[in-house]
Amino acid sequence: MAQAFLLFNNDIGLLQKQVELLSNGKNRIVIHIDSKYVLDLADTRYIQIANTPFVYFIEKRINVQWGSFRFIEVILEFFKIIYSFENISYVHLLSTQCFPVKSLEEIENFFSPGQKKQFINNFEFINGFWKKRIELYHFHELYNPRSKKLKDQLIKSISTLFRITQKILWAVNIKRPFPKTFPEKIYGGSAWWSISLDCARYILDFSKENPDILKRFAYTQLPDESFIQTIVMNSPFSKEVENNNLRYLKFFPLGSSFAAELEEDDIEQIKKSNAFFARKFSLKSLTLLKNHFSDVFK
Repeated sequence: MAQAFLLFNNDIGLLQKQVELLSNGKNRIVIHIDSKYVLDLADTRYIQIANTPFVYFIEKRINVQWGSFRFIEVILEFFKIIYSFENISYVHLLSTQCFPVKSLEEIENFFSPGQKKQFINNFEFINGFWKKRIELYHFHELYNPRSKKLKDQLIKSISTLFRITQKILWAVNIKRPFPKTFPEKIYGGSAWWSISLDCARYILDFSKENPDILKRFAYTQLPDESFIQTIVMNSPFSKEVENNNLRYLKFFPLGSSFAAELEEDDIEQIKKSNAFFARKFSLKSLTLLKNHFSDVFK
């Protein structure tokens, strides 16, 4: 059965290669191109992508700042498009630099309707370090924390001062309030996952029916790493969750939250893993896939 691939993209060259590898005439590919990226509609690469069967673009291009609620807004736009799809078994969220490391045939066989699992990395927020992500205000919607521009640096400084005040209040148990309907247990995990179409539909319906909960995820830190987990782990789908998102990532420096670009030394580890996707690759490092995964790069 066909798959749906949801692609966050800000590089037309990598997007062209992603579409080539994921398209088989029946898979659905839904693309969001960040509004920060200058898109040339006359670019032959864009034209080729747009003319690929079952490729859809999200018309509402959003400026997805790192760590912001904008990421969730895009996911919900993805779900709106795929909601009425038929003959789709699984939905896979991929970043610009995420590529398959198994063939489409293997992906289709594994993610079949009989699979009945949700592949979501998850853990419960039980200590203060993680709870601060959601119990304090964060303002990544207003600036890019990784930007060196004066405007971003000024807002970052103001935000930092405000968060210091918040942490003092947090220490004496004065925290950002939650709506009464908010789930008692909060979960986090990797932003990248593979879930059934039914689960994706449930998340969208839940978001529409519980706008207060959806709104509460705004102005939190990295809600892309808690929104899906919290909804699914407090739902009937929780019994189907496998704590494994089937993706290979390497973080550098060790213990950081920054995924490193994959190199030759990672190939054997990828092959030994049960990963179906790996990130991150650049156009240059894609030669590793071509050289070592011939069943993917046919």
